[in-house]
Amino acid sequence: MRKWVAALAVVAISLAGCSNEDHWERDAKKEIDREIGSYPSLDEAYVVESSEYANFVAVCGRFTSKQSASRYYDERRFVVLGSTYKNAPLSNVSVHIDDDSGRAVSPDVIESGPKNQTEFELIYWNRHCVDDDHPPVGTAFIY
Repeated sequence: MRKWVAALAVVAISLAGCSNEDHWERDAKKEIDREIGSYPSLDEAYVVESSEYANFVAVCGRFTSKQSASRYYDERRFVVLGSTYKNAPLSNVSVHIDDDSGRAVSPDVIESGPKNQTEFELIYWNRHCVDDDHPPVGTAFIY
């Protein structure tokens, strides 16, 4: 019984040292794993808390995942959206992974940001992942 109490105390102390962002990034990694069916390696991840909606966060970043026969995907971007409250795990989660198609959106529908945005950038990345350290991006090739 004492061992269980000691083990629980160690877990509680170690979790107390983690920030909300660490928890949310871990939740995002689990959700990406469920979505793609392999073990992603997060190359970069950061959290952007919504300025429009309370308790709404986006975990954004890049990952590499292992395919069969030890092949790797190219690095891909992701946006995991969810709601949370204080130290709670993400809930109402949606996972969005860049398919790297590079399909450009017509510049006529882009209200702000670069005019060479892909569908993924317009709908997810530039809408939820932009903060002081991460500006809007446009990676579509326009002829």
